[in-house]
Amino acid sequence: MEVLNQFLYDHNIYLNSLAFANFLAFLFVFIAFCFFITFVKISSKASFHLAFVLFSTALLYGNYFIAHAWYSPLAAYHRWFSVGLVLIPCIHLSQLLLHYPKTNVSYLARSLLIFQYICSVVCTIYFVFLSFQLDRKFTFTGHHWDLDADRFSVQFGIIVLIYVFMIPIVGFLRVLFLRGKLQPNERNCIITISIASWCMCLLPGILNILSRQGVISRGLFAIVFTLATVIGIFIILTSYINHIKDASTLLAKIVGVSIASIFIIILAISSFSSHNWDKHYSDRVVLLAVQSIGLGRPVEKNVRYIAKYVEKDQKAKMIYSSKPVFLGEKILFQDMIQAKIYHEILSLDRKNFYDTFLSYISKPSVVYFKGYQKALLEYMDIIRNDKENAYQLVSHEIEKLNRYVNISSIRLQNLPSQDLRIHLGKILSQNKRTFKPFHSILVRYAKNFTGTEEELKEKLLLFLRPFQGQQKGGIFRKEKSDETSHFFASIVYEPQKEEIYEVGFSYLDYRTYIHSGFIVLLAFLLGILVLLLFLFPVFFRGLLVTPLKRLVDGVEQVNQGNLDISIPIKVRDEIGFLSKSFNKMVDSIRQGRQKLEDYANTLEEKVLERTKALKQTLQEVRALKVQQDGDYYLASLLQKPLQLNWNKSATVITDFYLEQKKQFQFRTKQSEIGGDICISGNLRFGTKENYRRFTVVLNGDAMGKSTQGAGGALVMGVMMNMIMARSARDDRILNVSPEKWLTTVYQEIQRVFLSFDGSMMISCVLAIIDDMSGKMYYFNAEHPFTVVYRDKKSFFIENELLLRKIGCKSDIPFQTYSFQLQPGDVIIMGSDGRDDLELESSDGVRMINEDDTLFLDYVQQAEGKLKPIVSFLKSTSKLTDDLSLVRIVFTPLKGEKIQIND
Repeated sequence: MEVLNQFLYDHNIYLNSLAFANFLAFLFVFIAFCFFITFVKISSKASFHLAFVLFSTALLYGNYFIAHAWYSPLAAYHRWFSVGLVLIPCIHLSQLLLHYPKTNVSYLARSLLIFQYICSVVCTIYFVFLSFQLDRKFTFTGHHWDLDADRFSVQFGIIVLIYVFMIPIVGFLRVLFLRGKLQPNERNCIITISIASWCMCLLPGILNILSRQGVISRGLFAIVFTLATVIGIFIILTSYINHIKDASTLLAKIVGVSIASIFIIILAISSFSSHNWDKHYSDRVVLLAVQSIGLGRPVEKNVRYIAKYVEKDQKAKMIYSSKPVFLGEKILFQDMIQAKIYHEILSLDRKNFYDTFLSYISKPSVVYFKGYQKALLEYMDIIRNDKENAYQLVSHEIEKLNRYVNISSIRLQNLPSQDLRIHLGKILSQNKRTFKPFHSILVRYAKNFTGTEEELKEKLLLFLRPFQGQQKGGIFRKEKSDETSHFFASIVYEPQKEEIYEVGFSYLDYRTYIHSGFIVLLAFLLGILVLLLFLFPVFFRGLLVTPLKRLVDGVEQVNQGNLDISIPIKVRDEIGFLSKSFNKMVDSIRQGRQKLEDYANTLEEKVLERTKALKQTLQEVRALKVQQDGDYYLASLLQKPLQLNWNKSATVITDFYLEQKKQFQFRTKQSEIGGDICISGNLRFGTKENYRRFTVVLNGDAMGKSTQGAGGALVMGVMMNMIMARSARDDRILNVSPEKWLTTVYQEIQRVFLSFDGSMMISCVLAIIDDMSGKMYYFNAEHPFTVVYRDKKSFFIENELLLRKIGCKSDIPFQTYSFQLQPGDVIIMGSDGRDDLELESSDGVRMINEDDTLFLDYVQQAEGKLKPIVSFLKSTSKLTDDLSLVRIVFTPLKGEKIQIND
């Protein structure tokens, strides 16, 4: 370790958080590149472009690592390579999306590639030419040497963002124009790569511009850049490898996932450690600085200079230096006087802080503090109603002022001296209430200044010095006479004497201290890499890869027809279980093949035996079929006399249509059987002196198919015919109301059906209609709703369930309902066969109708006529159940019998 440290020190290489983060990213992307070209067969253009993305990204991070680690002015020229390299990953990510899964737009892809490379080369050549006219500077926020080209950096950052936005646009257009040709997994892969590429490049691109403008630190940009790249590259590689047909290995995926996880963890550790090491060094510097200015104590050997604020002379005086140091005296003085003001504010009475601070800040002050003074005075006016919290509010306001001042200072430094006054208002314009007083002071000062614009810029920067004290940590300074001489300084306040000192240390002392921590972290990282790259494969090869390879080889042997293979089982884990199951499967296949061979050898004998047995079985089936058809035929004969249209009314005309689903042939007889039933007849209600004729109509559907349904229909037919015969024999006139008769009929039928204990149920509509008035009394026992055709429109009489099926205990109390028919009305009753229709959709898929109102359309189109209704049903759909329809027409014409023709 000492030898490595000495080698790095001899070549001015010092690790810090930014150098370490970039080295992490370089290692990760470079290892990913090596794994990709080693374990993935580069057989497609898309794979080639992804490999180029990895290679160019690794070079880019290697370049950034050198920039942040090499403490030399020559490191500023790393920008030549970064400008040339930063666009290349974006170019090839777009090409990757254009060529995956295969090239469909080769001309467009080639044209875009050439155009983007030309723009990249032009930008690089222009920057190289421009760099010879630029000064070199050391950026303390990024701890690296750079060229003074911040304006170009912002403009070039916009070009980078344009290239970044091209990536998701290409992916979106690719998915849009190939949506009918892409497989779902290919489409998902393009979308994933587009989003991951965008996230990997977009956020760092935006943060790069913000860091150049001082809104965020370069350190935050570098950490986010590294983290976004590691995560983005990992997602892109994982998605691509899992969706391509190129060969890859499980071991490469395991090691890749492990490396990505470890790198992200180490990056988080390094960021946390860097923050702690910076804090520890700042605390160390403060301690050494306090010791160095103590009375009678020798100056610490690491101290380079000590400066003191002399209030009487209003200047900063150098009271010690190990060798001559030339710092900006005005900057040094302004920082020390503002530190003194800061500490004096802290020492004010907290109980009456508002008044004492207002009195203090209102006193005349040095000219370059006027911006802070005016801003704080205006803020005191804002918080005058909250004096109790004045100290906390003022402290928070000073922190906000420092943040805005720092941003404006960086923007002003990046502004060229030429035409400074023209661009000053634009650079300093911030619509923040906190900074507006600063803005007015600076603009007024610039307006009245008579010197050169270079001098004006120097003066304005004095207004924008930080307003902080000893507890805020260190200050980075550079010597005017030597661009390579930098310092880390700390301002120390002596409260007993109310004196302000600044103690400076060599910047290399800071870098050496930070380097010592990161070199240990680097050794830890390299040790983990050795573990992942060399020991992990050995470990997983014996534990996972080799057993899986044996299993794969066994599968290949079985595919080639070798069933004598057996995989050795060494470990009782999941792979051991798979191997054991594989051996059992092969053994079962081997036994099955042997049985098939034995069966083939005796096949002819078995066929003769099975044929003989089959003939015997067929004969038995035929005998049973004849017997069953005989039973069906007997049941159909019993049904026919029970469901006839006995209606003789001249004003209430009835007509039936009945088609049972079960069709059969018994000997030479063709017949049908089912559970639907239709009955009609006539009764008289009233007294001998005054009675009215009524037409009785029943339409029912018994539960069950074939024999079971026919049994229910037979019971219902026998019961209704018996009730009708009993009610009409000997010219009987029923001296009860129609509602009472319906109630009695329901109760009688319900008692009979309940005796079957739920094995026989029937839905039905039973109605009696006054031949003269057309008043219809009825009940509906869970039967399809009754339809009325009136004035060329059809509608349902019912709109809800009125009663449960007969044979089922009903939770709905029984009651009769009435409906007034008008002359010419047509009533259609029907079983659920009218609704249970098989329809064909537009794409040829068959489906069962679920729209109960479809039958209304058929009735309306057929104008209430029975045969056209049936024709519409059969022409547009297929019947799936028994179908029965009853048509009732009310035509009250006195003295004339009307013949209704369909």
